[in-house]
Amino acid sequence: MGFLSMAFGIDDLLATGASGVNLSDTLVRVVRDRSKGDKLSSGDLESLFAEVKIAAIKNIDEAHVALNDLERTLREKDVDLDQTLLDAIGSTSFFRPFEAFRLRRAKRLFENLAEDAYRACDDIAAILRCSGEERVMGVAVVESSGVKREFQQMMFEASSHSIRSAIELLRDQLERQKTELNQ
Repeated sequence: MGFLSMAFGIDDLLATGASGVNLSDTLVRVVRDRSKGDKLSSGDLESLFAEVKIAAIKNIDEAHVALNDLERTLREKDVDLDQTLLDAIGSTSFFRPFEAFRLRRAKRLFENLAEDAYRACDDIAAILRCSGEERVMGVAVVESSGVKREFQQMMFEASSHSIRSAIELLRDQLERQKTELNQ
């Protein structure tokens, strides 16, 4: 039974984190690339990009909190972070209610990162389409596609090595995205 409780906790949380990072990557690229280009023709459009950037940074900070909550929960549960994800799932008993609550909260923070990035990309794509600048979004999507594929492979390899590796990979990607947004 411990197998099921862990599978719906750690595994889902890491998968949701990877999904959030992937969706956020496209957003970061389009915001970064657009801010390097010409100023948008409308102050309203510039304001939208500024707000999207602020929200993305806030979501990235919350995703860091989610990773910290995951690590804290696993340490308190005496899970060896240097073991593989499968080993941890197989050897850990059910989570107590407060542990499950903490993991659900962390998962929700990653879901917010993904959902907000998706919505912002959708809004930006519509605005760029209306202003005749579809290419900006297209380039970001194409560039992000390769990065996402590479990241998914790295996540698979990292979780095969250790939970710590997977968490650190997520943390590194979030930090990279935040740095790019702050430039």
